[in-house]
Amino acid sequence: MEIDKNLERKIINKFIPMTSLFEKLGIDYSTHSNMFCPFHHNENTPSAHYHTDSNLLWCYSEQRMYGSYNLLKLYFTEVDTNKIAKGIVEKLGIDEIENQLGTVEYDDTIQFEKSLEKFRER
Repeated sequence: MEIDKNLERKIINKFIPMTSLFEKLGIDYSTHSNMFCPFHHNENTPSAHYHTDSNLLWCYSEQRMYGSYNLLKLYFTEVDTNKIAKGIVEKLGIDEIENQLGTVEYDDTIQFEKSLEKFRER
């Protein structure tokens, strides 16, 4: 049985820390300041900010929010993300998944506003 793609993305973004993927990829990151965006080529100016509270990365250049799901799809193309999501559900149980995802607001239009203000201040 396959997990719906939208639910798959939410599960992976919630339960797989981006920081562990950054470390596996050798990507320098900061939980307190801007970093180079791993989703496009940029060498001069750090253009992204990782948000520890939501486990999401805001790219100022692209005006887009990325999660662990996006990192897996871009850098770990051989990985079956649906299988990972099913494994997380099996390990934690559907009740815990529903409990965790029920408390998470996955609205990528809100988080960037704070980041954009921080970026403008600097």
